[in-house]
Amino acid sequence: MTHLEEAVDLARGAVTMLPAESTLMPAAVRTLGQALFALGGAHRDRKRGRAALEEAHDELTERIAARHEARAKDRIAAARLAGRAAGLAGNHTDALAAFERAVGLLPRMAPRELLREDRESGLGAVAGLAAEAAGAATAAGRPGRALELLEQSRALLQSELVGTRTALDVLADREPGLAEEFIALRSRTRAAEALLPATTGPTPGLGPALSDRADARRRKERADDWTDLLTRVRRSHDDFSRFLLPPTLDELRGQAAEGPVVTVYAGPFRSDALVLHPEGDRPVDVVELSGLSWDRALDLVVRLRSACTRIYGEPSYGGRKTAQQDLGKVLGDLWDMVASPVLNACGLGVPPPEGTTLPRLWWCPVGIMAFLPLHVAERYDQTGRGPSVLDHAVTSYTSTVGALAYVRRATGPDEGPGVDEPPADEPAADGRPADRTLIVGLPETPGAPALRSAEGECEALQRLVPDATVLYGPDATHVAVTEAMRHSSVAHFVCHGVSDLRGRGYSRLLLHDHQERAFTVADVSRLDIPHADLAYLSACETTDTAPRFADEALHITAAFQTAGYRSVVGSLWKVQGTLGTRIAEAFYTQLTAAGTRPPHAAGSARALHSAVVAVRARHPLSPGLWAAHVHFGR
Repeated sequence: MTHLEEAVDLARGAVTMLPAESTLMPAAVRTLGQALFALGGAHRDRKRGRAALEEAHDELTERIAARHEARAKDRIAAARLAGRAAGLAGNHTDALAAFERAVGLLPRMAPRELLREDRESGLGAVAGLAAEAAGAATAAGRPGRALELLEQSRALLQSELVGTRTALDVLADREPGLAEEFIALRSRTRAAEALLPATTGPTPGLGPALSDRADARRRKERADDWTDLLTRVRRSHDDFSRFLLPPTLDELRGQAAEGPVVTVYAGPFRSDALVLHPEGDRPVDVVELSGLSWDRALDLVVRLRSACTRIYGEPSYGGRKTAQQDLGKVLGDLWDMVASPVLNACGLGVPPPEGTTLPRLWWCPVGIMAFLPLHVAERYDQTGRGPSVLDHAVTSYTSTVGALAYVRRATGPDEGPGVDEPPADEPAADGRPADRTLIVGLPETPGAPALRSAEGECEALQRLVPDATVLYGPDATHVAVTEAMRHSSVAHFVCHGVSDLRGRGYSRLLLHDHQERAFTVADVSRLDIPHADLAYLSACETTDTAPRFADEALHITAAFQTAGYRSVVGSLWKVQGTLGTRIAEAFYTQLTAAGTRPPHAAGSARALHSAVVAVRARHPLSPGLWAAHVHFGR
């Protein structure tokens, strides 16, 4: 008997001895499942190995995953391992069913009655589930279902926020009473979430412990009210049966009308790109990425971060040059593994003739792929020549396909460079000017290094947008900036950005009073600015987050999208000050037609592309200087 077989027998005995209701049962069954999974994968006899995998699937499903009284965390872990076992055994239908069960349980990991930080932690504990579920659906021959599962299992908190903002119009027309209840409950929830425990202290008249219990009780009451209200809305009319539920494939495919939307994932068993099309019998094409795996994706991320750190940290020119070369190798591997096969599948494998308007493409990276610069993947030689995504298409990012639908609400299609005339000046829906620009600049920030490029960048932008509202230095406080954002459609920030890997609530932009009141991702996400059009974040690492939060898009760039900005320019890593200013100036020069009109935000993706290509032409062998800038949104 092998050690694995002995481990299976011991684990099976423990499961048999324990009462079904024992609190130790989930751990015992999971241990049995892991032992069977290992045995099945390693067994020389394929028939016996498959039998072990099938037993693992059955035990995990029947004893934990399908038991409604078990904890959600235990059920998800069991369903996930059951899906892996079924997939390895070749039972792809059973594997998909197991992963569908796991994804369906995700909302229970982040119920509304928990504090926001606790909800984030719950979702972070199941990181990687989305890619595995998509892989199972694709292996089962259902790529459309794979895309639906990806939408259902990522950016849950972001979707919850934006859903409560965009779902009211039709509801108000059909069920005005329910709409009024919805607005009132949403207002109560927003007010409660804005009162952070760290700043408000205990409830008056109660000690800390009793205050915490009172707050928890109120959160539970609000969560129950949400459940009751959503149930009544969905039952009120057939058109509302999917009110605030994840989108279906038919609802998603319209987002590919302006160009393919490519969702890329790297899983433990398979890696694919799912290309969404707006029409036809095959709405989703599968591009199998045979050269990519989760381990290889992780290797790319590690190499990328090492190179970026050395580009700005190496004291010698030779060390910095080597780091740039290492970054170039990462971009080359990305081209080979992902970009080249995707572009070929999209019919974009050959660059358009010079002078031709480039087509659009949206990247929707999943999990670990969100840390990689797909938009600048290229395979070049030491002369700086070779195939590059930049020469084939203008690409943007979106955290989910549903997020792309949100930023496109009530807007027209992307404006190409041939559309030079902006729309006629119109007031925003609330009567404020739709083209007002805010510039926030902090050359000196308390408790942070001086930002030498901030002064020059702000001056350049003021020349191009002379009527902009400017909050500079000590004037750029939390209250002043937040209020000015509510009155502006374009917001440009030149300041320090801090990506804190502890979680969403801690990543922030450093305003003048950041030591007293931080301008965090949580603060930005709570804003609701219907007329917001463009945010340009000239700050470092605004799109970075902890790996366990990658599927939730818990970073500064996504927070501005959640606040309502249809386009957001951010950065994947540290940005060199002088060249960052050059890119920003070229960006606004194109958007404002050299200062002759307000920024035409609909062309922001093309403007950023042009600015980056111009810097790349001067520094082709130094991608660390121009590859960090990313465009999110329409």
